Amino acid sequence: MINESRLPTPESWQGEFEIIDDPRPVRQGDIIFWEKQSSPWEVLGIIITGDCDIDKNKYGEIFSYVPLLPLEDYWRLLTLPSKISHFLSAKLRPSLIEKMKSIPGKYHSEANALSEDAIIDLLTDNEPRDTLNKLEVPQNEHAMYLPSMNAFKKAYIESGARTLTELVALLVELREATGAKQVNRESILKELADSVRQLPGDAFFVGRVSPKHSEGYVAYLRVIRELKPEMLALQPKDLIHAHCRRIARLKQPYIHRLTQQLAQVFADIGLPKEYEDARNGIASTRTSEISKKP
Repeated sequence: MINESRLPTPESWQGEFEIIDDPRPVRQGDIIFWEKQSSPWEVLGIIITGDCDIDKNKYGEIFSYVPLLPLEDYWRLLTLPSKISHFLSAKLRPSLIEKMKSIPGKYHSEANALSEDAIIDLLTDNEPRDTLNKLEVPQNEHAMYLPSMNAFKKAYIESGARTLTELVALLVELREATGAKQVNRESILKELADSVRQLPGDAFFVGRVSPKHSEGYVAYLRVIRELKPEMLALQPKDLIHAHCRRIARLKQPYIHRLTQQLAQVFADIGLPKEYEDARNGIASTRTSEISKKP
């Protein structure tokens, strides 16, 4: 068990970086920062091009880097949408469809049950209360259906960028709609904080990347971007023609661990079932033909 009283506090942790403010050559692990930020994917990044490729000029005059997302953006763009999508498909959608399938027979004895496609069409094309009116559900029983229908519509149909606070509120609403107990904003935020202890394999946590950037970040290893050398300033004075500048370098063992994880992400590539079936069938056919030979 981890003794949390012995863990470094955010204030005492010196970070995983070393400051670089001179024009020494670019190396793997260099941390880059965009002065003009157009999206969360262009705030910070870590160069992953190998040192040997840089030294031997085998990188095609293009550096590769992975984006370093501020922790709140990682939660907003990846963690919470994944949680919402999973909860929607695994729990709310099946329970809501099952509940709505029985509506015609419940209020009209000779009516046929609604199909799943018909239910989705109703939810997509109408407001929840209008749907219930179309199905002639008595007004005094609307409350049985509206919480889950409203939550479904918000999560499944409505689009557009949401803030972290809005996504947390939506996840609370989804869970409450399926009868979950003791769920609130604080419990979801605690889940987010706890999730950093065991991030997925395509994410690498970095606490501090410079004296001015110490709020916690996640290197998202599934997205690799490219940067031309002339777009990267090695010192602030070189920013006239560049888009971003180097502010620090990831220290050992952190850069080694990041590149090890990066290799694992792209080593574990799944293949389609059709391929596996064909492989097994071909091997069986060949052995069957061989067995028939004298």
